[in-house]
Amino acid sequence: MLEVVSVACPDVSTAPQRGRSVSVVTPVFNEAECLVAYYQRTKQALAQCDLAGYELVFVDDGSTDRSSQILAELAAADRMVKVITLSRNFGHHPAVFAGLHFASGEVIIILDADLQDPPELIPQLLAERNKGFSLVFARRRNDQNSLLLSLLKRAFRALMRRLSNIEFPASVGVFSAMDARLKDLLLDMPERERYLVAMQMYLGHRVGYVDYDRAPRLQGRAKQGFSRLFRLGMNALFSYSSLPLQCSMVAGLLCLIATIVSIGIVLYHKLVLHIAITGWTSVMIAILAMGAVQLLSLWIIGEYVDRIFENTKCRPYFIVWKQVGTRGCASL
Repeated sequence: MLEVVSVACPDVSTAPQRGRSVSVVTPVFNEAECLVAYYQRTKQALAQCDLAGYELVFVDDGSTDRSSQILAELAAADRMVKVITLSRNFGHHPAVFAGLHFASGEVIIILDADLQDPPELIPQLLAERNKGFSLVFARRRNDQNSLLLSLLKRAFRALMRRLSNIEFPASVGVFSAMDARLKDLLLDMPERERYLVAMQMYLGHRVGYVDYDRAPRLQGRAKQGFSRLFRLGMNALFSYSSLPLQCSMVAGLLCLIATIVSIGIVLYHKLVLHIAITGWTSVMIAILAMGAVQLLSLWIIGEYVDRIFENTKCRPYFIVWKQVGTRGCASL
């Protein structure tokens, strides 16, 4: 059995106002190596805050290691721990939204369990929120990803800032603190293909930032592979911009212009210069170019149709198998 250690922490100048209750939502998928350290460090960080109550809402996203057992032991030993177990692995974002659904605090903090985002930043997030911000992001000063993935992420963020009709912040993830009313607005948004940061920014409330240095993973490996990150990026791109459809139109117009120019050149050589243009190279290039444009346009249209199809099925975004712990923040 796990032993719950109570830690006495000194008062800090960044403590938020008394009377606030906080829910820390944490998606968990095969994080057995990190969970105990995450739990202890998060409890220490919350102990530095002058709160009326708080809860740790863990969402077990179909873990296959000892994560479920560790979470059950934490919930049995600490009344402030709530564990939501999903019926299978739905993915990071569905797990986050499941946690938001069960979070009852006046302030909601979203924090991953791998400890790359330090729980010790929680007092600063809450202090920044007390300055009048409804939403506060933890903004990374560095990146622990590979060079290729870092470049791709920067390119994606720059693209989103140009293409979308929202102000898309750079170097932020799900690590954030927001008011409960923003959480309710997020839960009311019906789409299935979700990108949390874009959805938060879409709400249009006053946003603050706290800068920090991101640490390497404490143990284990990253659960968000390239394919999932790519799908997440596509969700953001196609959900918040219609520019890809306009790009198809522009490509079609360019091909039409090129075709008209080519016909003019051929007629000029035939009727004026009396020279017949022979060979199959130009014909094949034209065919391949038109085919590429058509297939690209079909792919873009297919991405939008796929999202329409997913939303019309109205299947649940996540399915809860069981819940441990009473709903509501425990008083201190």
